[in-house]
Amino acid sequence: MMEFPTFVYRCPGPHFGPPHTTYGTLDVASEDDLMVALADGWHLTLKAAADAFLGLTEPEPAPADNAPPTRAEMEQQA
Repeated sequence: MMEFPTFVYRCPGPHFGPPHTTYGTLDVASEDDLMVALADGWHLTLKAAADAFLGLTEPEPAPADNAPPTRAEMEQQA
């Protein structure tokens, strides 16, 4: 479970970051704000933002909702 407020990251930006990148941060105060930011190209970690900027990974999926696990998911875990 994610705690709020938290930061999300995007490259490029005004701060020097990992090699060959710069990055920016955005403060998000709620899960709704987080979903909007992720849909707008922000990332949960600086590494994920840098990797996406450098073309090293696919964009990360939005975090799953907080719904309880389904029966099928529980059976698979067991």
